[in-house]
Amino acid sequence: MPITVFKIGGSLLEVAGLAERVEGLIAQRPETTAVLAVGGGGVADVVRRWDAVHSLGDEAAHWLAVRSLSINEGLLCNVLPQCVPVSTPAEAAAHAKAGQVTVLASEAFLRHDDNSSEALPHNWEVTSDSIAARAAVCFEAAELVFAKSVSLPKKRDIAAVQSRRLIDSHFYQLAKSIPRVGWINLRQQQEIEPWLELGKPVSSKRSL
Repeated sequence: MPITVFKIGGSLLEVAGLAERVEGLIAQRPETTAVLAVGGGGVADVVRRWDAVHSLGDEAAHWLAVRSLSINEGLLCNVLPQCVPVSTPAEAAAHAKAGQVTVLASEAFLRHDDNSSEALPHNWEVTSDSIAARAAVCFEAAELVFAKSVSLPKKRDIAAVQSRRLIDSHFYQLAKSIPRVGWINLRQQQEIEPWLELGKPVSSKRSL
């Protein structure tokens, strides 16, 4: 069964009814195996402040930020029934067959992927957006869906979306390797909107 990676923005973890919103999101792609990749939100921002105060350096700050994601992954596993962490496509498929919701164990995934020549760089240009995108590439996902607290802007090319700081600056290097990328404002519980195909914007039905 094809895989869809859903990136759940960290700011959404403080929204009431999170479990119902995520379950509704997954239900929009019933024909695929869902893997949830959780954003850093306020927890990752703490690491940013630590880095600014203590000059931790890229390597230390990167892994502290990645490790902080485990807190948010733990929250999601607590609010969603039968939720389990996974770090490989095989684990995701096995748990999907058992009817379980899967959450990307970001640190375990990245520690293993760090041996790859295409591993993510260790700096603040990489956030959970690119971690989710890298997982989509490695899992050979059919689609990556960004669930955010904001809607996709009218100007839809990657550079424009990055200029609004809605996506990290490393994402464009991964986008061309992902068949489809969607976007949804989960605070407003919209339907998933097509955004990119192999890195190129999909025509919007909205008036420009």
